[in-house]
Amino acid sequence: MKPIITILILFILFSAKAQTINTTYIAQPDLKKFAGEWQYTSNDTVFTLNLKLIKKYITIGDGIYVDLIYGDYAIKKGGHVLLLSSSNRGISSGTYVDKNVSKDKIHFLFYDLGRKRKSGDVVFELLDADTANWKLTNTEGVRIGYYDYSFSVPVKAV
Repeated sequence: MKPIITILILFILFSAKAQTINTTYIAQPDLKKFAGEWQYTSNDTVFTLNLKLIKKYITIGDGIYVDLIYGDYAIKKGGHVLLLSSSNRGISSGTYVDKNVSKDKIHFLFYDLGRKRKSGDVVFELLDADTANWKLTNTEGVRIGYYDYSFSVPVKAV
């Protein structure tokens, strides 16, 4: 009986194929310069962005990993918090607008918690190491009925 079990074990070991997963990783290390805290102040209102570079798994084909910008934001007025997004819930999918043209300009999706189910597109451009230009616009698409085009955060900031 022992030889049969030994033969079965050897057969299973040699006939089993190791499953290999070829996962692609798209590294974008230049995005790291966008990570950190960014702040815009107008009178007694402070708009703060916290951007992070993360390695995100995307289910395309066998799946890929890609470096993207994610983050959160807060708005304070007179020292009181008006809006505070949860971690990585306010800003997502940040990547270059066109890295062949400029590695100082990214775009990402912005979820406005001050407006119900409202999102926008942001173009974020570095002007120097600690200054950036922020431009928020409505996402494109068909809208039926009344649509609130405003945002609860600044649409332009430097």
